[in-house]
Order: sequence, then structure tokens, then C-alpha cells
Amino acid sequence: MRLGVHVPVSGGLLRAARRAHSLGCECIQIFARNPRGWRARSLPEHEVAGFRELLDRHGIQLLAVHACYLANFATPDRALRERSLRAVADDMARGARLGASFVVVHPGHHMGEGTAAGLRKLASGVRSLLAGAPDEMELLLEYSAGRGSELGGQWEEFVHLFDLLGGEPRV
Repeated sequence: MRLGVHVPVSGGLLRAARRAHSLGCECIQIFARNPRGWRARSLPEHEVAGFRELLDRHGIQLLAVHACYLANFATPDRALRERSLRAVADDMARGARLGASFVVVHPGHHMGEGTAAGLRKLASGVRSLLAGAPDEMELLLEYSAGRGSELGGQWEEFVHLFDLLGGEPRV
């Protein structure tokens, strides 16, 4: 078992790697973009290289990137769904550059269409996303509170989703 935390990236990636080391982390999670907005700052190559070098030097073996909170693959709103897919695809590309093994995303909200419809949309979005993602990148779906139209608050929803995904090994 490896222990780690979600490390803030305020002050830059190098500072985040140093924070992780000072906390004794063996793995970390970060945001590679603004978690509450669609815009993402550029990641200069020197910063990426320095971040990866510090993680290696300090024995931080696993990196997870948490996707933007706004992403919602389960929504009936086509524009929001497409924007969400683009944002998480960008998070996956950023994660690959940073040496991440995983991207963490919330299952989303069905927005009144019902759990079954939301899970079908979520599964379709996940398949689409993984089709364009690096082979070594995995998608982690974060368990949620399950309030209102939010998906992922019941284990049965994950069982149904995994059935819809046909045993996709990267989820």
C-alpha cells in the first residue's frame, strides 16, 4: 500500500512535488487545471520535466490527476457533455505528460433523465474518452454522495456501469 494526499498546485507543480515530499507521500493526486473552470493554463515543458524529476527523486511512484469538477458525461445537455469530454481528454493528455497513471472523475448528474439514462450516457462518454486516451492511462470514477440527480452514490450504479462498459479494464 502506498500513502499519499491530494496536493495543492498553487505556486506551481514544483512546489506541489516539494510539498508531497515534505509530507512523506509515496503517491499524490493533483489538479492539472483549474478544478472549477474550463480554462487551463499551459504547462511549460521545463516545469513538467522538473516536476517529473522531483517525483522520481523523492520516490513518489504514483500520480493521479483529478479532472475538472464541471465535467458531466451523464448530462442530457449535449453541449455540456461535449465540453466535458474535451476537458477530461485534456486532463488525460496533461496527466500523460506529467507521468500520471490515473485520471479521477466524478460520475456526473443525470439532470432528471433518470439513473439508467444517465449511466448509459456516462458509459458512452467513458468509452469515447478512453478510445482517444493513451493506453497506459486509467480512469478512476470517484464514489459520490448520490444526492439529487448525482450518479455514483450507490454501488449498484457502479455494477450497472461496469456491465455497460463490458469489463473495460482501464476503469
